[in-house]
Amino acid sequence: MGMKRTSMALLVCALAACGDDDGMPDTGTSDGGVDAPLADAGDPDAGDPDAGDPDAGDPDAGDPDAGDPDAGDPDAGDPDAGFDAGFDAGFDAGPSDCPTDCSELDDECNVGVCNDTTFVCEAQPRPAGTACGDATDDECTMPDTCDGAGSCQRNHVPADTACGDASVTECDLADTCDGAGACSTNPVASGTPCGSATPDVDCDLPDSCDGAGVCDANIATDGDACSDCPAGLPLCAGCMSGVCEDVPGGTCIVGTLTLGTPVMGDTSTGFTFFDPNCGGAGDANDAIYEFVAPNAGFFVFDTMGSAYDTVLSVHTGTDCTGMGEIACNDDIGGGVLQSEVRVQLADGERVTVNVNGFNTLSGMYTLTATEIVDTCPSAADLGMATGPAVAMGVNAGGTDVRETSCRANTGQEVYFTWTAPAAGDYTIDTDGSDYDTVLAILDDCGAGGMELACDDDGGMGLQSSVTLTLTAGETVIIQLDAFGTATGTYTLNIQAL
Repeated sequence: MGMKRTSMALLVCALAACGDDDGMPDTGTSDGGVDAPLADAGDPDAGDPDAGDPDAGDPDAGDPDAGDPDAGDPDAGDPDAGFDAGFDAGFDAGPSDCPTDCSELDDECNVGVCNDTTFVCEAQPRPAGTACGDATDDECTMPDTCDGAGSCQRNHVPADTACGDASVTECDLADTCDGAGACSTNPVASGTPCGSATPDVDCDLPDSCDGAGVCDANIATDGDACSDCPAGLPLCAGCMSGVCEDVPGGTCIVGTLTLGTPVMGDTSTGFTFFDPNCGGAGDANDAIYEFVAPNAGFFVFDTMGSAYDTVLSVHTGTDCTGMGEIACNDDIGGGVLQSEVRVQLADGERVTVNVNGFNTLSGMYTLTATEIVDTCPSAADLGMATGPAVAMGVNAGGTDVRETSCRANTGQEVYFTWTAPAAGDYTIDTDGSDYDTVLAILDDCGAGGMELACDDDGGMGLQSSVTLTLTAGETVIIQLDAFGTATGTYTLNIQAL
C-alpha cells in the first residue's frame, strides 16, 4: 500500500514537472500524511506562499483545492487546473485582437495596419514611387511620388536644365529650369554692352542691355539739349533722331509776329533754348517769334486760344539766350491758364516773344500781338496839389490797358495828371490804401510816353512809393495800378522833400 502511494506521488510529480516552491514551505497543515515528504509538485507559485488554509485532508485527486485560492497575484478567475502548479492554465494574456479598422492612418504615402505583436494601429509607408501630391508633368517638374518613408516628395528637374525658349541673343540667354519647378528666362545684366558701339555723344550713347532681355539703343529724346553740333553750324537746336541738329536757318526764331495777325503752332515738337523767369522750373519747349515795333507805343502779347497752360515772355535782342527779359507772365488770372504781357517799345525796337509752357507742358498755341492806342483814359487833373490824400476813391471799374515795368499783369488802373509847383524832389505814395497797389509815373499819356519811375510795395506794407526830381511846372502822369485783380479804396499822397 505504501508503495502504491509512493508511485502515485511520483506520477503526479512527473506530470506536473515537479519542482521546489520559491524556497518557502507551505504554511498550513500538511496533508494527512499521504503527500509527505514531497512538496507541492507544480511550478513555483506566483511568489507568495499559500494563504494558510490547509488542504481538506484528502490527497489531491485532480479536483481543485477546496480551500481559499493562493494569496499572491490573484488568478484571472479560473480555479487551479487540478495541480498546484503555480499558474492557471488560462492566465490573462492582454488583448488578443487588433482594432477592426486602422484606416484613420491612411494617406497618400501611408496605410494604417495593425501591429500583430502590440495589437496597435501603425502607419506603414507605401512603396517608393507611389503617385501622390501634384501630378504636374512638364519641362521642369515631374509628378510627385512617395519616398518609401511615408513622405510625398517633389520631383523637380535639376537647375540649369534647358527648357522654354532656347534662342540666345546678346541680352537674353536660353531659358533654363530653376530647380524649383519653374522655367526661367535668363536676361543679361542691365548695362552690358550690346548692339552698336557708337561713340558716346550727346544724342546717342553706346547700346546696352536693359536688364529685361532687350538691347537698348540709348538714343536721346527728340528735343533734348546737346552740345555736339556739327562743325560750322551757328546754333544747336537739340537732339533729333539720335543726332544733334542745328536750328533750320541757324536761329531759334520760328517766325515773325505782326500786329493783329495771330500765329499758331505746336511746341510739343520744338526745342528748349532757355527758361523764362516765371511759370515753374521745367524745361518746356519754346516757340520764339521776332517782333519789330511799327511805332513807339504800348503793345500787348497774349496766348488766348492756346490748348495748354502757357508761359509768355518778351526779351530784347534775338540771340536765343533768354537774356534781356523785359516782361513775363504765366497766367492771366481768374482761372485762365493762358498768358499776357504788355510792354512799351520804341519805334523800330526789335524783341523776341517766347511761347513756353508751365513746368514741362507743351501743346498747340496761338500767339497774338495788339497795340494799345489810348494809354491814359480819363486822367483826372490834380493841378499842383501837395500833401496827404490829394486824391481818394476806388479802382473798381477802372481801365486795364497798360502794364508797369516793375509789375507785370497788373489790374484796374486809375490815372491822374499832376504838375510840380516848384523844382525839387517829390515823393508820391499810396499809403492809406486798403488794397495792394502798384505805382508808375509817366511823362506822357500818348503812344510815345515813357515811364519815369515805378514801384510795387515800396511804401507801408503792400503800398507803393516813388521819389523823383522834377522841374517847376513839369507835368507828369500818375498811373495808380493794382497788383493782379486787387480792388479797394485808394489814397494818393504827394509830398515835397
